[in-house]
Amino acid sequence: MLTQTANGSPLSGALLVENIKDNLSPKTVGKSTINDHTLLASKDDTHFNGTRIRVRPYRHSDSKQVRELFRAGILSGRGSPLSTAQNAVLTKPIAIIAYSISALGLLLAARPPNRQTQYVGIALCFAGCGLFYKYYQAMTDAYLYFVNASLEDDLKDVAHHYGLKRVSGEGSGKVDGYAPTAASCFWVAESYREDSEDDSHTEIVGSIGLGECTPKYPHNDKSIADMRRMIVSRKYRRRGIAKVLLETLIDRARNQGIKTITLTTTIYQPGAVIMYEKYGWVLQWKEALPILLGDKLMLLHYSLDLTA
Repeated sequence: MLTQTANGSPLSGALLVENIKDNLSPKTVGKSTINDHTLLASKDDTHFNGTRIRVRPYRHSDSKQVRELFRAGILSGRGSPLSTAQNAVLTKPIAIIAYSISALGLLLAARPPNRQTQYVGIALCFAGCGLFYKYYQAMTDAYLYFVNASLEDDLKDVAHHYGLKRVSGEGSGKVDGYAPTAASCFWVAESYREDSEDDSHTEIVGSIGLGECTPKYPHNDKSIADMRRMIVSRKYRRRGIAKVLLETLIDRARNQGIKTITLTTTIYQPGAVIMYEKYGWVLQWKEALPILLGDKLMLLHYSLDLTA
C-alpha cells in the first residue's frame, strides 16, 4: 500500500525526515538545515513530538518488521489495496447479479403461491449470497496470494535478493548493516526518539527496493531496474516519507547509470498512481488477471525514463 506525498514546501513541527541514502550510519540533520529530503509535521500534531524519521539502507534486524509492514500495508486498514478492492466489489456487475438473485429469492420465499415456490425462493437466496461471497473471497484471495508470494520471494531474504553485503559499523555506537554491491538496494524509513540512547524506541515505518532484474525485461539489460515494495505505515502517511523514499531510490538509480525504472501497481491504489505520475512515470500497458466469471483485476505497468 502506498502513500501520497506532501507538498514541496517544508511544514513546521517536530517530525524530521532524514535522507540517509547509502550511508550505514544515520546522518545528523539539524532542524535549521532543512533540504529537499527533509520534511516536518505540523506543530499541532503532538503524536509526533520528539519523533524523527530517517531513511537508511536495510539491516538484518529489520527483516521481521519489514515483512509485517508489507503485509499490513497491503491487507490491513481502511484505504489499503485489499480494502479498496473489497469495496469496489460491492458495485461490480457480478455483485449486482448476486443481489438480484437474492432479492428475487426473498420475494418468492415471502409470498409463495405454493410450498415448492417457497423452496425455490429460499434456494435463490442462498445462491445469490453464495455467488457474492465467492466473488468477494476470490478478490481477497488474489491479494492474499500476492502477499504470501512476496514474503516467500524477495522479502524472505532481502539482503540476498538485492545483492547487499554485510559490513560492520565503526566507532562506539557501531551498528552492523549492509552495503549494496551493485545498483540494487533496499531502504527502510525508521522512526526513533531523539532522547533515546539505543534502538529500543525505533520502528520501521516505510520501505522501498530497487531491483536490477525484472521479469518484464531481459535480465542482461543493466540499464533497467524495477521499483518494488514501496510501503508506508498507515499511521505515518501524509508526512512526506514516501517522497523521501522515492527520491532516494531515483537518486541511487541515476548514480548507478540506470536509464529506466519500472513498477507495477493496481487500479485499487489511486494515491500511488497519482504520486508516480507526478514524478514522471508513464503507463506502458495494462494486464488483466482473471478473478471470477470473467471479472479481472487490472495491473498497471509504469516506467520512468531517467534520460529525459
